[in-house]
Order: sequence, then C-alpha cells, then structure tokens
Amino acid sequence: PYNWAGEVVPSSTDEPQLNVANSHTVIDSNVGDVICGKIRGPGHTVGPGYLDISDANLTLTGASLWPVGLYKEGNITVDNANLNASTYDMELGGSTAASFGYILITGGSINLKTVSAPRLNAQNTGNEGHGYIDLHGGTFECLNLNIGLPGNGTSVGIGRLDITDGVLIVSNGDKRTLLQEYIDDGRITAFGTGSFPNKVTPPRATFQLDYGITNPGKTTLTADEGDLGKAWNLDPVGAIEWEPTITLSWSA
Repeated sequence: PYNWAGEVVPSSTDEPQLNVANSHTVIDSNVGDVICGKIRGPGHTVGPGYLDISDANLTLTGASLWPVGLYKEGNITVDNANLNASTYDMELGGSTAASFGYILITGGSINLKTVSAPRLNAQNTGNEGHGYIDLHGGTFECLNLNIGLPGNGTSVGIGRLDITDGVLIVSNGDKRTLLQEYIDDGRITAFGTGSFPNKVTPPRATFQLDYGITNPGKTTLTADEGDLGKAWNLDPVGAIEWEPTITLSWSA
C-alpha cells in the first residue's frame, strides 16, 4: 500500500487520481485486490503515467467514463491479473497531439463496456489523439469496440490493436463485419511487426474470427503465427501432374 497516498489502498467509495508524471501506480500481490469507485488517469493532465496490475484484481464499482491518456501519455499493463470495469467506457487517448493511451495485457483478463481508441471525437481529421492496445495474452472483453482511423498521417486520431496469444471478445452481438474491416485496413494486426501505428501482419499469420461458436452470443477473435518450422506459401498447391516446365516455389 505504500505507493498510495496516505499508505492506504483505495476503497469502493474512493476515486483515486493517477496523475503524477513518470510514476508507476502498482497493484500486485503485496497490495492485494483493490476495489474503488472510479479512477482518473493515468495521463489525465500530466504524464507519462503508468498503472501496473500483476497477480491481483482491480475492480471498479461505479458506472462512468474512464479516460486514459486524456491530455498526456497514459499506460496500463495487466499481467496475470484481472481488471474488472464492465460498467465503464474507456477512452484511450484524447483529442490533442500529446494525448496517448496504451494498454498491454500479457495474461489475465480485462472487462470493459465500450472501448474507444482514441476517444470518439478524436477519430476525425483535425484531432491527433492516439490509442493503442497490445493483446499479447489473456482475454480482452468489451461490449463495443471503436478503433480510430486507418493510415498514419498527422492531424488524425489513430487507433490500433495488435493480437498475438490473447483473445478478443466483443460481447454486443455479431461484430464480424466490423472486426474484419479493422483487419482489412490494418487497424487490427496479428503478431504485428514494427511499432505502432505502423505495425503490419506478417504473411503467414492468420486470424480466427467467429460469432457464437467459441463464445455463445459473442464475437471472438484470435490469431495464429503459423508453424515457423515449416515452409509455406507453396506454389503450385495440391496434387498436379508433373511437367518439366513447372517451377516449384515456397517461402521459408
């Protein structure tokens, strides 16, 4: 608890503000599970700021908006932990050039209401907030998912999500068309190479997208890197009659 003001872990009636530049707010097994009414930040008005959750649970009991990186840089890391805020709309990044919201989940779960990366009014030309999600393990579930404009130009609000070993669940019905749109224009990548906002899906990586199969009534997205020990992109494919003029090709 020593990283909290007054050396006291917030209670369900508190609304802590994570608004100290270059500071890491830590919730781990030493702190124990935390329940609070509302959180502001990190990166609310000063930054960069960090919220690190590992081997513990953070639960928000209210119903409100949770901006991360509203005006400055805000980062959240979830590792073998659970972030339960299913009644909260999260906005990753605001509508200024300095606003930047980022989530990295490597294990455990995140449960939110509507996630916008960046905030909706920044997903228009003239606004520069960025919101990025690295889903590299665990489960990221939300009711609705809004990912900002494609491309990497300036003066636009840009959102990206990269998925590797994690599971993305959008629980508000059949969202396959929406997620496929995000995949097709590069807003969602699988095992992305490079760095945000320019991550790209390597050729052998694939997506698995379904509605109601993996999770009844929900849309589920996972990714597969492919077997790196096998050749791929074979040409020609299938059983054909051999001819001397045929050229075999593959990628290693």
